[in-house]
This record gives sequence, C-alpha cells and structure tokens, in this order.
Amino acid sequence: MRQHRIHAAAYDRMTGPLERAVLSQRRARLLTAVAGQVLDIGAGTGANLQHYQQASQVIAAEPDPAMRKRLTAKVATARVSVEVTSDTAESLRHADASFDAVVFTLVLCSVNSPDRALAEARRVLRPSGR
Repeated sequence: MRQHRIHAAAYDRMTGPLERAVLSQRRARLLTAVAGQVLDIGAGTGANLQHYQQASQVIAAEPDPAMRKRLTAKVATARVSVEVTSDTAESLRHADASFDAVVFTLVLCSVNSPDRALAEARRVLRPSGR
C-alpha cells in the first residue's frame, strides 16, 4: 500500500474550514443516530469518530498507513468503541451480513474500484442495515 504522508499530514488543516462551515454538521446529522455494529470505510484521519454516539462498535477501515496513524491517534477521544483496520474498500475481511451500518464519506473518489467497494459494503451489511 502506498503511503501518502504529506497528504495525511495536511489533510485536517486543508479540510478544516470546510468541516467547520458544512461537513461537521452534515456528519452529525447523518451519523449521530447510527447504531449497532458500524463499518466506516476509508475512515481517513477520523473526522467521523466524534459523531458516532449510538454505535456499539465502529470498525474504522483505512488502508493508507499515514492516514491510519492519524486516525489511531483520535480513537481515544471517540465516544464509542473503535477498532482500526487496514482493510481496503474493495477487500473487507468481515463476514457476510455482519454490520448494521456501512459508512462512506469522501472516499469513493479515491478507491480503485467504486463498484467493487459498494459490492463489498452490500455483502457485509445486514439485510436490515443502513
């Protein structure tokens, strides 16, 4: 896996103004009530973590080692249990129908195969999942 150290180091600063103006409110609206087992695909530096409040556990999948390092540093501030993995969106290690919710935020533009990523999300999502 290629590591994007410069991008990871600058990511939170680059997106900070947009997070404050728009994205944080949208994340809160979409994620605060998400419950049960949650898979956050392409979790990046962990911008979603602060918004999970109802989840019993969040699996944060981030394949880029530099982004994962920053994500891991934020796990201690999360309100719910978080496990960080190196899974790619196109190849998830989890069993079929094992999540109540699967989340993609600002990531499908950067995966190798969006179709494969969405197929994997459907595979690991429970029939009643979101």
